Amino acid sequence: MRDISFPGLVLSGILHWPGRNVSLAFCYLCIAAGIFSSQYLMTGTAESVDLAVSRMGADLLVVPSGSVLAFQGRQMGPATIGTIIRVEPTAFRLNVSAMNTIGRVPGVSAMSPQLFVASLPEPRLLDTPVDVYGIDPVSDFSVQPYLAEPLKNPLANGDIITGSSIAGIPGSPVSIGGNSYRIAGNLSPTGTAVDRTIFLTMDDAYALAAIPGVIPPSQPAILPGSASAILIRTAPDTDPSVVSSRIQQPLSYDIYRVIGKQITLRPVSQGVRTLPQLLGVVSLVIIVASLPLIGVITAMAAQNRQREIGVYASLGATRRFIVALVLLESLILAAAGGVAGSALAAVILVNAAQFFPGSFLSEFPITTPHAVALMAGEAILIVILVALVAAALPAYRSYRMSPYDAIRNRT
Repeated sequence: MRDISFPGLVLSGILHWPGRNVSLAFCYLCIAAGIFSSQYLMTGTAESVDLAVSRMGADLLVVPSGSVLAFQGRQMGPATIGTIIRVEPTAFRLNVSAMNTIGRVPGVSAMSPQLFVASLPEPRLLDTPVDVYGIDPVSDFSVQPYLAEPLKNPLANGDIITGSSIAGIPGSPVSIGGNSYRIAGNLSPTGTAVDRTIFLTMDDAYALAAIPGVIPPSQPAILPGSASAILIRTAPDTDPSVVSSRIQQPLSYDIYRVIGKQITLRPVSQGVRTLPQLLGVVSLVIIVASLPLIGVITAMAAQNRQREIGVYASLGATRRFIVALVLLESLILAAAGGVAGSALAAVILVNAAQFFPGSFLSEFPITTPHAVALMAGEAILIVILVALVAAALPAYRSYRMSPYDAIRNRT
């Protein structure tokens, strides 16, 4: 028996029944593709909604009382009243020290100041005036989620973020109001005034505003510590209208006003976050439904090889050798089918823009090789475990069968 190559026996067993083994590998392929697709679609949907929610901007705005007149009959954000990314240009300002009071209000989860500096003609950047805003890069939650690509380094003094309509790529120098800056990142298109906006740090905004001619003489000077508005995000489990009332109470109504938007996707996001749990149920159903079919095919494979197994046993093969032979054949077929199924599903889903033009799949944020590899590895592992479970009974029967009974079997 020492002259018999174990790998050769496994390979010959697989090649001897090509139709049956191809069918079994195809079953594993379908299972792996189904598991991978479920993971990709569910996780991608959840992350896409989370990204959309992160781009919903502020839930509330604290603005100077005079600014309310500028908002009446106009949108508060650049796209709709439900998306507040930046405040509307206004000469009214407040002191950012109000954040000390706002931060103590229950239900406030984040807040960030924004300062409208001016609309400046910069022909080298855009054929129309560009709006220049100051933001706090540390606390900002409304502008940076729209970045086309994450910043390599945190936004610092001398760096700017440009709207999609403004000329320039990350790393290129630009001049604004006579000062030199470096483009740190570009925003994704929004179809709004944000596409024609430049965002810089608050310190740079104050320095730019101090340059003669940047601020129109008819407007009051912009002093350090001032802002056009304070953008506020409320906690997911709170009512923005209730939080708005809490914020307004300690603030003078003659100086500050709290205004909010009409819609929110937070409840939708919370519901979509349960999709990974649904993924587990879907995967379990796929596995349970496939076990009987795979078990029957594997049992047929072992039954067809009983005489062959009996010959091996009569030649001195141990029972462990026979069990390993049956299990390894099933494992090889499962691995081949799992790899093929995961790879096929990954190629189709990751390149959805080519296979399904205009499909929502092309917008999924989970296209990194690392994320896809983890999903594929999990699908392959599950398929191998299913194969070993399905082959356990046929392997046990082969282990228990005597060589005489196996050789007598004519099936």
